Amino acid sequence: MDNLNIANLQIGISTIRVLSFSQFEIEGLDPIEDREIEFQTQYNFQLFEESSEIGVTSIVVLNLKRRNVKYAEMKTLVKFKIYPLSSVIRQDSSSSFALPDTLILSLTTIVTGTIRGILSERMKGTVLQNEIFPLVDLKSILLQ
Repeated sequence: MDNLNIANLQIGISTIRVLSFSQFEIEGLDPIEDREIEFQTQYNFQLFEESSEIGVTSIVVLNLKRRNVKYAEMKTLVKFKIYPLSSVIRQDSSSSFALPDTLILSLTTIVTGTIRGILSERMKGTVLQNEIFPLVDLKSILLQ
């Protein structure tokens, strides 16, 4: 969809929910050897037309690279109130819609920062408590 100047929109976070969180027991974790993680993220967008909201559901998986095992998994929902919503969505069908690239990039950037903060809190007291989660270049990923 065509790019849009999002400066003309009113956008705010209306909801942040952790839908699920799992941390898996792994025998013999070493705080030095097992620090390198792979950060996998999947985003899905939902339209809540009646409340003028776009929801971004994300699933994040933390894998320990050396062991190639899943260490933690979290699913979140962040809803954004957008006004005027009708100016940014194109309804392709009753179950499909399109958003401008700039809006997708902005929303996923906000959600990714939110995820990093939540994971930082959830990892306290674990081998990954001092881990700095990687910065993600969402623009290059979304362009692929």
